[in-house]
Amino acid sequence: MESRNKALVAICNRINDYEAFRRSYKLSSICNAPVVDRNDRYQTSPLLEGEYFRFGSVRPGKSKRIIFRMRPATPQTYRYAEFNDQNIAECFPELMDDLEKILGTDFETYLDNYESFHKEQQQKEEAEIQSAVYGTSWGMFG
Repeated sequence: MESRNKALVAICNRINDYEAFRRSYKLSSICNAPVVDRNDRYQTSPLLEGEYFRFGSVRPGKSKRIIFRMRPATPQTYRYAEFNDQNIAECFPELMDDLEKILGTDFETYLDNYESFHKEQQQKEEAEIQSAVYGTSWGMFG
């Protein structure tokens, strides 16, 4: 689980570093999304098709893999809305197109491959640490 979280943090950091996302994206369909109001309270609110949002940030989620925070382009009663990695594609297809151009593959494939790649890297690092600490033999029996 910890390896998965590290992989998600690495993915989020990589996505947050791209300046290409700092433009407005149009909401392509009506959807209900968690919004955070000015007092940092969450509530689910309907968002209307055609509203514009700016990319805010990405963070690892608890039950969903990645949470996208989108700020409204025009002042609203809330500070930002959150979309998970599963509903962001239907709500903001232009954002996903930009993301997939930068990543060089579709987002789901990237997430799955990155998690497995990161897990392999973790296992290699742990094996190197184990061999450095204990050597390659079976201790005094080797």
